[in-house]
Amino acid sequence: MTAGAESGNGIVVDEGCRTTLPNIYAVGDCAAHVNRFADGARIRLESVQNANDQAVTAARNIAGGEARYDAVPWFWSNQYDLRLQTVGLSVGHDKAVVRGDPATRSFSVVYLRGGRVVAIDAVNAVRDFVQGKALVAGGAVISPDLLADAARPLKELVTG
Repeated sequence: MTAGAESGNGIVVDEGCRTTLPNIYAVGDCAAHVNRFADGARIRLESVQNANDQAVTAARNIAGGEARYDAVPWFWSNQYDLRLQTVGLSVGHDKAVVRGDPATRSFSVVYLRGGRVVAIDAVNAVRDFVQGKALVAGGAVISPDLLADAARPLKELVTG
């Protein structure tokens, strides 16, 4: 970058949204940050949630605090009669568990990596999206058989 900040598929930032330039911060789509939900990879997230959460982190640091960006990524889109919601990042998953029947147009897919819940895609399944955030945030280890039981609310599977 001509301003001198380190870059490569985005402006490199630390956990406080600081660039490699003194007193300069970057947030949102342009900020390439290390993300624990991406297995520690440096990524950019192009979402409103990410931009808002990073802005809060940067503002707290600018004001003299010591904040770290560590929000669970989530996304949503309405496509006609379908509400698509995602929590977590499914990249690198090694197992996918379907909850419900896709033919009903209301189901979810739970993604696991090394036995841990890393993401959930919910299609007209708001309850799974909302309740699944805790599973993703905590990297819950839950039997695929239990996850596949759509009659069992995900909140019943949250431990600790």
